[in-house]
Amino acid sequence: MNAILLAAGFSSRMGTLKQVMQIDGRPMVYQVAEALATAGLELLVILGHEQQRVKDALASLPCTCLINSHPENGMFSSVQMGCQAIPPGEPCLLSTCDCPGINPRTIQVVRETLQREPDNVVIPTYQGRRGHPVGLPASLVNRIRTLPPDTPGLNSLWRGTPEMVVHVTVFDAAVLRDLDRQKDVKKL
Repeated sequence: MNAILLAAGFSSRMGTLKQVMQIDGRPMVYQVAEALATAGLELLVILGHEQQRVKDALASLPCTCLINSHPENGMFSSVQMGCQAIPPGEPCLLSTCDCPGINPRTIQVVRETLQREPDNVVIPTYQGRRGHPVGLPASLVNRIRTLPPDTPGLNSLWRGTPEMVVHVTVFDAAVLRDLDRQKDVKKL
């Protein structure tokens, strides 16, 4: 199964390129990518802003890098690019690059749940809050490929059909990480 790792953004709220920020001596994007790879997923990394720096941070990991030449079009443009690279009829996992520290076993639980629930979106939850990575069924991957670029985000795709979402309770607080600002990093 493939995993799409979103790493194309500008990190404007962080004030520096967060993808390559060192967390415990390793770039943030590397930590997320390593956990996905350790969980047995094939990595598709979507690069954009300062793509070479991010690609260099991933150099020792097996991954396929795709370049979003218009990251200014927002995160959904990267999600769409990743979904277009997924083989037809296959599901995938999707994660942002700013949630380091997720246990590979947690990722495997999301993957296994998606395999058992192939028609549903699978979202890990910790203490009732939704996190990453998200499991996308093949039908949704196919739909995302054809949506208009101004689609307001993934949550909008299942907001009207909450029965499509399977929440998996995990005991891994890292699924909630969303390191957007310097103060978020300092809390770690």
